[in-house]
Amino acid sequence: MSIESLNALAPPTGYTAQGWTWPRVEESMGMKLPNDFKQIVTCYGPGVWLDWIILYVPGAINRHLALESVPWEILDGDRGVLSDLTAEQRAEEFPYLLYPEPGGLFPFAYTSGGDKLYWRTGGHPDDWPIVENDSRDTATTEFPFGIGELLVRYLRDELDEEVFPRPEPRPDKLFVPFPTE
Repeated sequence: MSIESLNALAPPTGYTAQGWTWPRVEESMGMKLPNDFKQIVTCYGPGVWLDWIILYVPGAINRHLALESVPWEILDGDRGVLSDLTAEQRAEEFPYLLYPEPGGLFPFAYTSGGDKLYWRTGGHPDDWPIVENDSRDTATTEFPFGIGELLVRYLRDELDEEVFPRPEPRPDKLFVPFPTE
C-alpha cells in the first residue's frame, strides 16, 4: 500500500502533529512501528474511517485514543481475561501471545463495534499482519497485510471478511477527523 492509494480515495485532512515526533514516540514505547501506520497518522491524524475503524494516535487530546497509553491498558485487560482460560481453551480460542512476548499481539486500533485490531509483532514492523478480535468473544480473524492495505481494501469494499460491515458509498464520510485542540 502506498499512502498515495489511500490519499486518492480519501483526501488528507491537513493534520499537523503537535508536540510529538515518531522517533520520540517509538523510543517512549520501546518499539518500532509500521511505516504505513506512521504515514497514515501523519497524513490524517485522529479520526474514524467509514464510521468504523479508529486508530490510536500519539498526542491525542482524547485519552481513549492515546497511542502512548491505551494499548498498554488493553494488554493488561487482555492478560486478565486470558488468565481465566485453561491452556486448552487458550490454544483453541485465542492462539496468540501478547506483546512483549516474541510475536505477541499489540493493539493499535479499534472499531465502532468494540472489536480490537492488533499487529502480530515479530520480524520487521512493515511485515506485521493484522489480527482482529471480536468484541463479543475471543474469535479472531487474521489479515496478511498492514493497516494501509486494510484501509484501502475496506474503502474499496474489497474485504471479503464478515468482520467489517459493508461500507456505504459516502465520499464525504470516508475519513472524518476528530478534534485536535
